[in-house]
Amino acid sequence: MKKILSLIIILSITSVGAFAQFGVKAGVNLTKISTDAGSFSANVEESLKNRTNFAFGVWARMGKTIYLQPEFIVASKGGEVVVDNNPIKATYTDIDVPVLVGIKVIPFLRLNAGPVASFKIAEGKAFGEAIKDPNTKDTFKDAKFGYQAGAGVTFGGIDIDVRYLGSFGNVSSVEDLKQKSSGWQITAGLKLF
Repeated sequence: MKKILSLIIILSITSVGAFAQFGVKAGVNLTKISTDAGSFSANVEESLKNRTNFAFGVWARMGKTIYLQPEFIVASKGGEVVVDNNPIKATYTDIDVPVLVGIKVIPFLRLNAGPVASFKIAEGKAFGEAIKDPNTKDTFKDAKFGYQAGAGVTFGGIDIDVRYLGSFGNVSSVEDLKQKSSGWQITAGLKLF
């Protein structure tokens, strides 16, 4: 029985490996925060300035022409928000877990899109201190859902991806303050195996 189970496990791993690729990636996020300030409208407004942040992690791609690509990415995000006429850097770092469905249009060009779950692991304190809300410990939600859509090219074993990022709902944990995050992610990836 142990031999049969071992044989099934080995065959499963090798068959997945024949259709799967695994790699690492790193790059930049160019994000902004848009806001409908609600009751904060007297002293909070959005800035259209993007913030340049980092992104790095691992990915897997399963399938040939049509593929599934889950990822595990550490991504810094944020933007600039104006509080009492002072620009404030509003930043936070998430672990993003996108699950993308893609298609290889031609051998070196890929298109992909899908949902992403984001889990906050850190946040800058400047925005929270600027709004002085005693009821709020953190200014960004611990878990958020969004989407990613983009294209990628492969040259010489290097994957270059450009994606649009967006949030489905409010990313703010501050009562009466609605914020959405959006922007672009540009990464370079290397297939490990």
